[in-house]
Amino acid sequence: MKILTIPDTHLKTWIFDQADTVIKYFHPDKIVILGDYVDDWNASIDKYEAMMSRCIKFAKDHPDAIWLWGNHDISYLIAAGASCSGHYPIAETVLPSLFNKLERETTGFKFVHYEDGVFFSHGGICSAWMRAYTGDLHDFEKTAEWLNNTSFDTMWYDLSPVWYRPADFFPPYTYGDITQIVGHTPTKRIAKWKNMIFTDVFSTYRDTGMPIGTQEFLLYDTTTKSGTCIHAKTLATKDFKE
Repeated sequence: MKILTIPDTHLKTWIFDQADTVIKYFHPDKIVILGDYVDDWNASIDKYEAMMSRCIKFAKDHPDAIWLWGNHDISYLIAAGASCSGHYPIAETVLPSLFNKLERETTGFKFVHYEDGVFFSHGGICSAWMRAYTGDLHDFEKTAEWLNNTSFDTMWYDLSPVWYRPADFFPPYTYGDITQIVGHTPTKRIAKWKNMIFTDVFSTYRDTGMPIGTQEFLLYDTTTKSGTCIHAKTLATKDFKE
C-alpha cells in the first residue's frame, strides 16, 4: 500500500494546496495527516480561521484521509494547553468549535494510526509509554486502539505520542519489525533513525521564516518499505529507502 504522509502544516494552507496536486499525479492508496495544523511564528487569528477552513475543504475532498492530533492542536482543547509554545490565546475562542466541525467531516481524529506494519503518529510511540500496556504486543490493531482511547489530558506528557522526541533519550517503541512515521521534530530532510522516519520538513525558522527542511511529502510503500520524497512545489522526486 502506498501512503501519502502530510506532516506538520502550522497554518501554511498552501501545503494542502500542493498535497492536492501530489494526490492528483501520484494517486496514493491512503492519506495520513500527522497533526499540528495550527500555531506558527507571528500568527494572527485570520490565519487560524483560514487554516481550519482549508482543512475542512481537504477533508470533504478526501473523506477517507486519516487525521491525527498534534500537541499544538489539543493545546486548544484542554486547560493545560496554554503552556504549549506558540499557543495563541485569542484562538481559544474559535478553535474548539472549528476542530469539532472539522472532525465531523473526517473518519474521526486519532492519536495514532496503524497500517500494514507502520505506526503513524505526531511525535512517535516511546517504549516507556508502552510499559503501561498489558495487551498482546503482537496485535498492533489492538495496540493502536488502546493508544487512541487515551484522553487529551493523559496525552499532555513529554513521552506521549503527541509530544515524544528522540532527544528525550528514551528509545522508541520497536516491537517486532514495525516502522514509525512521525512529524513534530523539525528536520532538514526526510530521514530515518532506528525504526522512526521523520517527515517534519515544512517547519520554519522563527527569526527569518525560512524553511528548515526540504518541503517534501513522503509517499511510503508499506510492502517494499521504501518510498518517494516528492517536492511540494516542483513535484521533483527522489527515492527514500530504509
